[in-house]
Order: sequence, then structure tokens, then C-alpha cells
Amino acid sequence: GVCHQFLYFIGASPRTMDSGDPECATEGTVTPTSEPVAAVRCDMMKSPLLDNFDARGWSVTRTPDSEALDDAPYAPSSKADSEWVLWWASVQNVRALHSSTGLAPRRLFPHQRVNHFPNHWELTRKDRMYAHIVRYSKALVRRPGGTSTRDAMMASAPRSAHVSDRGETVREFVPVTFALPAEFAMFTDATKAAPGSTWIVKPANKSQGRGIFLVSGPSQIPPAMRDRANVAARNEPHIVSRYVDRPLLVDGRKFDLRIFVLVTNFRPLRAFRHEAAFARFCRTAYPCRVADGPRQWLQDLSGHLTNTSLARKAAEASLIETRQDGVSSYSHSGIVQRQWGGHGGKWPWENVLLFVASRYGDDARQQLVRDLDFAIVESLRAVQAAIINDCHSFELYGYDVLIDEQLKPWLVEGNASPSLEPSTAADRAVKTAVISDTLDIVAPAD
Repeated sequence: GVCHQFLYFIGASPRTMDSGDPECATEGTVTPTSEPVAAVRCDMMKSPLLDNFDARGWSVTRTPDSEALDDAPYAPSSKADSEWVLWWASVQNVRALHSSTGLAPRRLFPHQRVNHFPNHWELTRKDRMYAHIVRYSKALVRRPGGTSTRDAMMASAPRSAHVSDRGETVREFVPVTFALPAEFAMFTDATKAAPGSTWIVKPANKSQGRGIFLVSGPSQIPPAMRDRANVAARNEPHIVSRYVDRPLLVDGRKFDLRIFVLVTNFRPLRAFRHEAAFARFCRTAYPCRVADGPRQWLQDLSGHLTNTSLARKAAEASLIETRQDGVSSYSHSGIVQRQWGGHGGKWPWENVLLFVASRYGDDARQQLVRDLDFAIVESLRAVQAAIINDCHSFELYGYDVLIDEQLKPWLVEGNASPSLEPSTAADRAVKTAVISDTLDIVAPAD
């Protein structure tokens, strides 16, 4: 059966698409044109997607690399272009699809849906997300008095709707962050105000743990990242954020949460959080700064980073070769197998909630869920005025959330293309259910 686990926590009917464009003044049902079988374009051949397309009897066309849009004009005028009802596209193709360059207009037919908003990076770029949240939180303090889109949306709800049970705005649920190299001087001042603190440096627009490192002060930032005149640094910006160094641990290990959030409309905001989230654990025990020393604390990231891709590489590196009759075979050491085998270093969300309830009580569990929902909804409201609310678009965000030892959730980032590559059978089941429920909402059966 279909797993309906999306929690609809804000907005109106998800099947109504609001837009001034008469082409989009239609209910959110996806209607095939002339063929009884829906046609789908897909840029990534991942099993959770293909399993769901096959279960619905949809025909799937892979977008060949040679047909990647790039800067070429896209005009859906041919019969083939009009027949697809859903395009699960790469972010590169969506960017090209909505580009203003080209020789012909790029207008989609009313029944067609695409899995990204045109400028989704306003939330998914780490520097942009934090900038919007800071601006939004400052506006909350001032209270709306102008006529901007942001002011009009904020005026529609009382200030109490934008303050958590803790009495905090969404800014207090995101680590203090500075853009490099533009805000290097501000970062330097912040380290002086918090001596002994740890900071984490990340590329603003990369994923899978690439390019991440820890620092304890400005002197450890590479010179190229400090220089505002450096063209390469401006073209590939980084952020530096205050590191949450007292995380909630399970069996001595740090973890973060991957939360799936579907947005079908930004104005008005319609958002869904899926119950089938999961925790991702570090491969090694969380390091002790005192016992391990500051050098080890900063340089060994295996106890700090939870990215599945990094863990997979570490597991592959731990393979032991044995040879018998001239043939090589590989296996994990006993300790790696005990620590990593079977569950892929992941826990279902319900296990995390059971752990919290058993250790801190059910009231603490409920408060954690309320804080999590508050932080996610407010982060979406923070970018609400900036997102181009194209009526053909929806977005399945993958939020990364860290929980500290006080059970406070911290928004780390939002991903526009959360990984759909299953690492275990259980992981495949979770991601298949998330995609199934997404399709039920954005492309419901007649």
C-alpha cells in the first residue's frame, strides 16, 4: 500500500496552485495530454524514483547528456515536449530551463511539473540561507511597517507565530555564520568575543562533506579565503559557522538528522514534513577535546562529520584483503562490521524519538518535535519573498539538523537534491516511501 506519512503543517489545500498566470490557474492535478500512460523525464536513474514510476505505470525517458539544456533555448512546442507531465530534473537543467537567455521563450504547459523552483538556491546555498534568516529575524524585531512583499506576509500573522516555545526566533536555531572572504573581519571579531570556540568552514555551494574543515581562529583560515580581492575566493565562496561542540550523543557517537520537507507553494506557503526521517551517525566516537588534544580535535573529522558519502569511503578504506588460490577477496575487520554492518550507520527517526523519550521523558520528546517544526517553517518563511514562485515547481528539500545536549535542534543546511542513493534495504524503503508520497501530492491520480 501507499505510505502516507507527510505531515501537512502549514498552508491551504496542497492541490491548488495560485498564480497570476492564466496558464497556471488550474488545480494541481497532472493530466496526460493524448496518451493514457503518463510520460516522465528523469535526469537521475535512482531506484526510489524508478520503482515509483514503474508502480504507477509511467513511461520514463532519461534525459541524455547530449540533450542537457545548458544555454540552449527550450520551447515546448513539439508533441514529445507536451506529453511529459513530470520532469525530475537536475539543478543544472532547471537553471537552464528558467534562464532568460536563448532564442525562444521557455514556457511549460499547464499540466507539467518540475522538481525545483527556479531559484531554489536562496535556501539551499548555505550563505544565502543564513543571510535570509538574519534579515527576516531583524524584520521581526522591527515589526512590519512598509509595503514590501516580506512585510505584507509577516503582517498576516501575529509576532507570537514567529517565536518558538523557547522565546526565540529562527535565528537562534541556526549557528552564527559568516561569509568568506566578505565577512572575514566580522568573523575575527566574533572569535575574540568567544575565545576557545571551534568553527567549521564549508564551501557555500557544495555537498557530501567536500571541502569541510575545523578551525579555532582566524589564523587557520587559508589566506586566499581572507582576501576580498581574490577572484577565485569570490567565485567559490565559503562560510564559517560556530561549531555546535556539545551535540547529543548516542553510545558516544555524534549524529545528525536528514528531514524530508516537500514545498508545493511559497505564496501562500504550503509545506509538508515527512515522518520517515533518519539519523546519520559518525563512524567513530565523538572526540574529547581535552583527552585528544586540540590538534587531533580539529584534524580528525571522522567523529565530527556524518555525511554518508564520507562514511562509505572510510568503510571502503578499511577493507582487508585476503588471498586464496591466487584470488583476492575483501572483508571488513570485526570492529568495522559490528559498528557499520547492516544499518549503514543510520537510525530511523522513531528510534531517535524513543531514545529521547526514554532518557529525558515524553514532554522533552514532544518539545523537540515542536522546535524542529518551528525552525523548518520559519526558515521557509525567511526565503518566502525571495523564491520565484513558479506554479509548475515543487521542491523536496533534505534538511540537515543537529540536536545538542539540551535537545535544541540546529538547522545546518537545506539540500535541493537530497541523496536518493540507498545504502541499505531499510534506507531504500524510506526513500521510496518519501518519493511515493511526494508523487501522490504533486501528481495525484485522476
